[in-house]
Amino acid sequence: MRVIFDDLVDVEYGFLFLTTQLDDDTPVDIVDARGGQVNGLLGAACPGVLSLVTATHTGRVRVRIEMLDAAPTLGDEWDDVVEVSFEARGPQAAMSTFDGWWDLDLGRAGHHRVRLSCTGWDAAEADPGENPDAPTFAGERYVLQLWPARPAPDVVLRQRSHGPAYWHGVARETHAPQDQHDLATAARAQEAEDAAEEQRQEARWARERLLERWGGNEPDARLLAVGGFAQQLAQRDRGLVDLLTGAHPTTQTAVALWATRRVCAGATDLVDWAVPLAAVEAGEPVPAPFDDYEALSATVWPQSADGFVGVIETLSFPADRPPPRMLVDPTASAVSALAGAAQPDPLRAALDCVEAAGWSEPDEAAYFTAVREVLARA
Repeated sequence: MRVIFDDLVDVEYGFLFLTTQLDDDTPVDIVDARGGQVNGLLGAACPGVLSLVTATHTGRVRVRIEMLDAAPTLGDEWDDVVEVSFEARGPQAAMSTFDGWWDLDLGRAGHHRVRLSCTGWDAAEADPGENPDAPTFAGERYVLQLWPARPAPDVVLRQRSHGPAYWHGVARETHAPQDQHDLATAARAQEAEDAAEEQRQEARWARERLLERWGGNEPDARLLAVGGFAQQLAQRDRGLVDLLTGAHPTTQTAVALWATRRVCAGATDLVDWAVPLAAVEAGEPVPAPFDDYEALSATVWPQSADGFVGVIETLSFPADRPPPRMLVDPTASAVSALAGAAQPDPLRAALDCVEAAGWSEPDEAAYFTAVREVLARA
């Protein structure tokens, strides 16, 4: 036998707890703690917690706690004796009252049988002495004895006092509480599922946004890495993007040059577009001022210093046609197409040039058809 506590305990409201749920601050109701039991003195209906009621409402009572290796003999000196099964969730425990706390070392965890033996109940209850400074009734004593044992129903081994009979009746009329550990486990599982569902929803939204940016089809790694105007063109004609992606590099280069020549042919004749076209066809950098939109703007549109960007008209369509879109001056499109044609990646060049040249096409559908025809011939 190992005694882990033996002292006077100040109680208020006639209860004390022994708990191994040290990380759980959920309050335990003294009635719920014995719900569904046949005894009402020692509640064990809430896992990891023992709830003991005392005859003294406010005052001092003698409490002793013993750790045993086997069931003890039942002494005749005890007026009331009950037993419950109890699972220690860890070797460390605490005994607490309304305003007191004592750390205890059980020395082991696991399933235990717990016997509560008490004496002097009726005499102490007859003189409640709710003044905490009142003398302690020396005959009121409580002993808790714990030993390893498999779970079994609680039992009243002896009842000689009137007060415990009341509490036994309360226990038998109270429904057993839901297992707080199971409730906490279920709550944690629900929180994990909610978090997982939130992640799944975020993934769905991310995929929807991805598909929206890429014209309804998920891009492969090649398209994701290409950069430039790939996304813009995919939103306008994803099928054409796939055709360009699957084409041979020489075909991609041919399409890029075709689109660039086409838009340069419609650009202003104030500059010689043959010079930058010859450069990109030779695989050389775009010469100045064609490599700098602002510098070219200063030459072509002197008034562009205030931020003019080359949009010159808006096409109007009947009500049954798509909404009007902004058309870009071919000169502005040509500068962007030339920059695309100079890209070292043939796919990037094709996508950028086709997209940039299309900005100034009044009939977008006819333009994309023409691009497909070039692809078929190349």
